[in-house]
Amino acid sequence: MKLSQPNSARIINTARVLSSLRKTGGLSKADLARTLELNKVSTGEIVDSLLERGLVKEAGKLDSVNGRKATALELVGDSAFVLSVHFGLRFTETALCSLDGNIVKMERLPSDFSESEEAFFALVIKSCLRNAKLVKDEQIAGVGLSSDIDFINDGKAESLKKALEQFLKKEVVLEETSIALIAAEKAENERMRDKENLLYLNWGDTVELSIYSKGSVAGTSAEFGHIMVSNKGDLESFCSIYAVCGSHEAHFKDIWDKVGTEQLSMMAKALRTASKVTGSSSVIIGGEGATIEERCLQELRDACPGMKIEASVLGEKALLRGASELALDRFFFMGSLLDGVKDWI
Repeated sequence: MKLSQPNSARIINTARVLSSLRKTGGLSKADLARTLELNKVSTGEIVDSLLERGLVKEAGKLDSVNGRKATALELVGDSAFVLSVHFGLRFTETALCSLDGNIVKMERLPSDFSESEEAFFALVIKSCLRNAKLVKDEQIAGVGLSSDIDFINDGKAESLKKALEQFLKKEVVLEETSIALIAAEKAENERMRDKENLLYLNWGDTVELSIYSKGSVAGTSAEFGHIMVSNKGDLESFCSIYAVCGSHEAHFKDIWDKVGTEQLSMMAKALRTASKVTGSSSVIIGGEGATIEERCLQELRDACPGMKIEASVLGEKALLRGASELALDRFFFMGSLLDGVKDWI
């Protein structure tokens, strides 16, 4: 996108309007113009276009001390959708997600390559098609695909991306799971919007740690999972969800029943080390870790004095919310692009 072209500026400002309404519903045209420092004519044209497309609706009158009452504006959550796919080591999830981030329908498949890669990809595509049947094809803007790092490194994720694009006829945005999770967290967690420096732990089939600083990801390391926590092996070998469950048949709801004091002590040791190295004492636990039970969370806190450890706000659908956010960001809100050009606008 050439930012100097008028059409590019219009696209960016449209995304800014959508993002503002996403964060704060009930704004008027005047509120948007003032907040985004746009002239009223341009703001009005953008809003009118969004109203015509059905992405935004008028939501009543706002209170006014004097003069004419302004009209409040809100996103129309079910006006547009994206498909999302999380491609994980134990299972692969697919979903239909609305513009307001709501997971409308989801399915979960074992990540089983026993027959062939092509056969498994066919199952994923069929699952996406089942989800897509709930809405009109033209309402689906594209697909967000998040993948565990192992599948990115061995090329499986890229192969799935191509297969999805070929059969769904939609653009697919592919990103590593940790990056997708942080994007979704940033959209929903006020702490991330405030640009607090913190560590983001993707605790799932792999164990990865990201450094979040000044509103963006400063770095993500899968090597965190390879910190030696015992003379018998590394953190990932003992504490990943894959290792804890010990089986592809383990149920999601049983995960934290299987996490014991030994694993929590190992994770705490690794987090203390990371805190010393990075200087950050704040941690958000995401991925499947977003469902961590209070018992386990408190054990981690007790073992990490002086550190602030919290679970992600994304909850049990964290992985799908991460994948969904990749597509919502690309096709509607453009948060990643706006962060890159914020000093120009």
